[in-house]
Amino acid sequence: MSRESNSESNLSHKALRGVKVVISGQVLRLIITVTTTVILSRLLSPSDFGVMAVLLAIVALAELLRDFGLTTAASRLPIDSQAIKNSLFIINLFGGFLAVPLVYFVVSLLSRIIDFPELGSVVLYILPVFVLNGASAQFRAEINSRLMFTKLTVVDTAPAGIGLLVAVSAAYISPGLYVLVLQQVVVAFFGLVLAVILCDWRPGFTFDFRGIVPYFKFGVSLFGTQLIAYCTKNADTMLLGAAYSPTVVGFYNRAYQLLMVPMNQISAPLTRVFVPYLSRVAQKKRLLTDHFYELSKGMLLTLGTAYLLFSINAELLISILLGPQWDHVVTIFQILAIGGIFRCAMQVYFWVFLAMNKTRDQLVFYTWSQPLIVLTMIGGLPWGATGVAAGHTVGYGLNVVLLSFAAARSCDIPVRVSATAFGLVFSHIYLPGVVVSAGASRFIQGNVSLLLASISSFSILIALHIYRNKRSLSTLRGILTSSKKGA
Repeated sequence: MSRESNSESNLSHKALRGVKVVISGQVLRLIITVTTTVILSRLLSPSDFGVMAVLLAIVALAELLRDFGLTTAASRLPIDSQAIKNSLFIINLFGGFLAVPLVYFVVSLLSRIIDFPELGSVVLYILPVFVLNGASAQFRAEINSRLMFTKLTVVDTAPAGIGLLVAVSAAYISPGLYVLVLQQVVVAFFGLVLAVILCDWRPGFTFDFRGIVPYFKFGVSLFGTQLIAYCTKNADTMLLGAAYSPTVVGFYNRAYQLLMVPMNQISAPLTRVFVPYLSRVAQKKRLLTDHFYELSKGMLLTLGTAYLLFSINAELLISILLGPQWDHVVTIFQILAIGGIFRCAMQVYFWVFLAMNKTRDQLVFYTWSQPLIVLTMIGGLPWGATGVAAGHTVGYGLNVVLLSFAAARSCDIPVRVSATAFGLVFSHIYLPGVVVSAGASRFIQGNVSLLLASISSFSILIALHIYRNKRSLSTLRGILTSSKKGA
């Protein structure tokens, strides 16, 4: 076996181990997130969550400006100089301090414009988050760039668990908006502490600010893409905040957060594993295309099916997870969950664009396509949170179609590859699963029985599909070990 083959094999096995560690950590984080949602939704009001949703939208924008794509650049591009790492650390820290007065001014102004006086009263308490995150950015990037998945999982998971304990304790003692703010600060603080402890790198006093220019060049395109994506992801919250009460925003926010729990906890962290691997096979067109196809199918079969099950069984899930005061969320969540399927497909494209260093092409695509999603949400605004949810789903459905053509041009991934993957999963899993679930609902009484019937039907369909497609449907293990055959 050639040296190149051995290298590819070792890379595959390392990536596979990374998948196992990351997924294990994210499953734990998923449990923590769901537990937090279940408990706090029963202790706090929809209005509290509505105000916090608007505040976090501003915080997310400030974090995006503070980071400027440098954290991803530092983990993706090689850094051989201690001086460059020191420079990146200082810039991230300075960005954190700079965000403090900026956020205070913006939130204070916004609270008067949209008549959310609670925003102005809590903004001071969330400002430390920016400094803490700025200080931890380079430590996290260092751990990530070395593929130290176990340490990275601890840094991502443990603070969330501590935040859960603190928030729940505070909510029992004195429920209110400040509980949600305290949770954010606690997570950021312990995220910094653990990142420093687990990373063997330490900042020094030698700097090379000219040397970080390539990282800014990489980060600027990624930042532009993330900024446009931010506007799309937060447009719904800001639109509802401007037109409706905090309670309406709170209902929508809880539905949206439930939608994003699987995406954030399972899909997005896999970027850390798959992007470094795909970037190493980016020049092997056939291998990259095969992996794209398998990843697309894998996302649709797992996360996509989960979203479909969520939509079918939304009434039971909302009553269990949130409680009776959140009944208005059911229809909103059902509609958003369908859009979640489209977002699963988009995630794989995001990995390929990053792996092939096509962030500039992705920025160009986002610049004209993401506003279409905002327009569809604006179109649904007169119908409240339900209308905005419908606009969200329609917009993302249109976007994934347009993205397939953009990827064909920029990354040389044929449109038929993604179309085949989606068509196969839709015809073999989604459609028959929905038909069986709909038929079962006519004969089965009770939401729990319907949930069990729908889970059983989809599980059987997926198992049969895997059995009939052992070679083509490889899941994570097959994707990562196939390089030994393609090398």
